[in-house]
Amino acid sequence: MELPIDPDAVERSARRADYRDGLLELFAAVLMATLAAGWALQPGIVGLLSLPFIFFGWKVINIAKERITYPRIGYSGYNPERQQTNAKGMLGFFALAIAIVTVMILVFGESSIANELRRAAPLFSGIAFAGGFRYLAEKSGMARHHLLAVASVVTGLAVWWRDDGNDYSAMPIFLLIMAAFLLVMGVASLAIFLMRNPAHE
Repeated sequence: MELPIDPDAVERSARRADYRDGLLELFAAVLMATLAAGWALQPGIVGLLSLPFIFFGWKVINIAKERITYPRIGYSGYNPERQQTNAKGMLGFFALAIAIVTVMILVFGESSIANELRRAAPLFSGIAFAGGFRYLAEKSGMARHHLLAVASVVTGLAVWWRDDGNDYSAMPIFLLIMAAFLLVMGVASLAIFLMRNPAHE
């Protein structure tokens, strides 16, 4: 007797396979580190620095997958339209966070509430980034993406709690901490993926 096949379960399994390589986390780590450098140098340019990542980031990820992932596991989970939508969806949350914080700083400048806005910037960003990781977790079904969502909120809250808002140092600190989380998770995931899925000769 043939066992019934659950199409949704098959799709979820294929989709999870497409996220096991850690490449998305590594890309996000580069994004966070770049934004941290922008905040440290000149907060006004952060929005411009994020544009290439938002519009072309999914293409870079897909090129990396073509060279690293698919030669090892095949194209069972490959769906370019879904990948583009998922990558843009997650990056959209990141863009929203950066846009909100940048606009607030530009509008209020050195006004009486500027210190509070600078202090709250990591908290706002942490919540918005958590939305991006939560969105990704729903698509990937992987526990590590839920963990990143929690880490984003906790890190934003911790940096907000300890900062006095006198300068822009809180945001680079927040972004670098998140970049470190993503880098460690991405490298570990990629290493495990490569060990479990050697290249076909």
